[in-house]
Amino acid sequence: MKQSFICSIFGIVFSITAIIGNAQNCDIPIRVISSPQVENIPETALEMLNSRLITAVSENGIMASVPYGQFFLTAKFNHVTEDVVPGPPKLIAIHTLLTLFIGDIDGQQIYSSKIFDLRGVGTSTQDALINSLQSVNASNSKFEQFLTTGRDKIINYYNANFSSILAKANNAASVKDYDKALYYACSIPECCIEYSKVTNDIISIFQSYIDNDSQSLYTKAYMAWSSSPNSHGAEIASLYLSFVDQSSSIYSKAKQLAEEIKGTVREDFIFEKQTKYKDSISLRKAYIDAARQIGTAYGNGQKETTTNLLWIK
Repeated sequence: MKQSFICSIFGIVFSITAIIGNAQNCDIPIRVISSPQVENIPETALEMLNSRLITAVSENGIMASVPYGQFFLTAKFNHVTEDVVPGPPKLIAIHTLLTLFIGDIDGQQIYSSKIFDLRGVGTSTQDALINSLQSVNASNSKFEQFLTTGRDKIINYYNANFSSILAKANNAASVKDYDKALYYACSIPECCIEYSKVTNDIISIFQSYIDNDSQSLYTKAYMAWSSSPNSHGAEIASLYLSFVDQSSSIYSKAKQLAEEIKGTVREDFIFEKQTKYKDSISLRKAYIDAARQIGTAYGNGQKETTTNLLWIK
């Protein structure tokens, strides 16, 4: 039941990890994806590379496990030499150049690139490649510089385009596509220079989400009670009413209906089971966090499309 996830914000215990305006806590979502390779790279080696990139990027404060999004990190191998070292055991020695890219899929732009000179030895080409990846990690200064450049350019993108992103969000909200609206609005990172404007729109959209959801719940409760004004109808109606949010515009009517039900059937069905936040700041943080959860769920639920990276040279 979708409503059980978020329609009753006061009944959910949130993990507030974001502090509005704190540039030190700025989640930048980047997809780590495979691109067409010039060389014949074993699948296991590519999977190991992607795993190492996700780990290294995450340790540098970037969300790297998102399945859907505009910004990406990818890599291409270009072998310099591949030699057989006589045994026993016979070994393969590889010298390869690994180029990493951070870019914008939609705009087909590269924001940062860096070449890493890698060498590895193993009993197979796959093992040699995997061993060569040891230096690709968060403590590598070249890698950190590469990430910093990409991250800064992504933030600059949001600083320049937050208005158009919010316009998309509000357009989606105007047709009640609130999940999509929150996906757009919550994609803007907290370190964006105009984030206070962003949070105002997020809260406005989320309030519309709550009002719309609560209105639907109230309607279902009213219909259940009207069609069966007895204990059975009261139980169904009260279940719907228990998810009507206290901050919604329909809450007062929902409370009146609950009192009518209680007065008619003389049974105390659960209605006000929600807990209010102590102050407006806590509520604001909870709204933002809840909105992010909805936006993230929308993004994660999008079907993966074939990503064309052939334009990367």
